[in-house]
Amino acid sequence: MIRLFLSFMFTFLFCLSPLFSESKENRNFAKNIIEDITVFSLIESAFEHPKDLFLYPGSAKVLASYLAKPNSTKSTVTFFLAITPDFKILFDTGSDPNVLLKRLNEIQINPDQINFVCITHMHPDHIGGLINAKGTAVFTNAEIFIPKREADFNSNNKIFEIYGDAIKIFDTNEEIIKRVKPIPAYGHTSGQTMYKMTTKGKSVLFWGDILHAPVQFSKPDIYTHYDNNPKETVAIRKDILEQVSKDKTIIAGVHIAYPALGTVSKTKDGYKFMPLAAGK
Repeated sequence: MIRLFLSFMFTFLFCLSPLFSESKENRNFAKNIIEDITVFSLIESAFEHPKDLFLYPGSAKVLASYLAKPNSTKSTVTFFLAITPDFKILFDTGSDPNVLLKRLNEIQINPDQINFVCITHMHPDHIGGLINAKGTAVFTNAEIFIPKREADFNSNNKIFEIYGDAIKIFDTNEEIIKRVKPIPAYGHTSGQTMYKMTTKGKSVLFWGDILHAPVQFSKPDIYTHYDNNPKETVAIRKDILEQVSKDKTIIAGVHIAYPALGTVSKTKDGYKFMPLAAGK
């Protein structure tokens, strides 16, 4: 519980503090077209994590050496909108409904047009955009998908009362929406789940919080105070990085720097993220 409390506190400090803002770069969103799917990376905030957020089971000197590298703790809070010929689907919602609505407006999307919202896990920077300042639902026409293990652990959250029957709790790895399959990624939270979206032989993996900063690409054994189960977190991260580096699945990471969408390649000691070229 202490780790979870620290997780929430760190998240809100980073999301709300202007000290870490990179708005001067005017990178509020990025647009990528992947076959017949258009994916928008919607940037809520950009910042650098404090180095004492990160932990490592081995030598403190090794951890310090990785954290000393430029941009090692650079991060964002990003959520994603995928538009297909059939529907519009949002993956996570950020922490601030006002920023969410602003980003959607910037790409000329009304929240009433969103058909589905898929939640990877229920930390505040992933579900905060679901409820507006009046305490009502932001997405009045959408079904909200939440993994059962995550819903069970957060059953008292007010989103269940506010959204009611619009919430679809699932416990499956079968397709929940056309071309969208959930993939369990437990560790960071008890029920964190990724979503794999496929189109014409290509895949985009919306992976939530598989990692929080570039240092964890370089050294996957590094974990954070956010992680409920560090051992599981590291193990699933290694498995996923190995797999996506082989099959070149496009990944979409909530805490990956702009444009937060790209591929992974293997290096001598770890992995490297290669962003997709983005255009507005």
